[in-house]
Amino acid sequence: MPLVLDAGCGAGLTARLLIGEGLHRVRYIGADISTAVDVAPEAFRQRGLPGYFIQADLLNFPFAENSFDYILSEGVLHHTPSTRAAIHALARLLKTGGVLAFYVYKRKSPIREFADDFIREHLRSMSPEEAW
Repeated sequence: MPLVLDAGCGAGLTARLLIGEGLHRVRYIGADISTAVDVAPEAFRQRGLPGYFIQADLLNFPFAENSFDYILSEGVLHHTPSTRAAIHALARLLKTGGVLAFYVYKRKSPIREFADDFIREHLRSMSPEEAW
């Protein structure tokens, strides 16, 4: 069974959307530096999806080199001190012939920037439970 790392998984939304029921055919590990990773196990459990989660810095993941068949990192690497170092850190974890799929951006589009700011402003006064 392929081993998949979701580097910067947050609450696991990307994996649930992109991999979905395919999570039953892989060994999935979600890792994130934030406490959002604490919400992911319950979100997976509610949908009957398997997965393991850890809170860790992707520049210092506790995994052996050449461990993963697939690594996914959506919208995360450019938030590290060095995007280049982050890509290299993940590449070391990838098996020969493995796939590293990532999404980065230099600058968000104005509409995305507006939406993010608007949503953050409204969430700021809410408890985590209210925000979810």
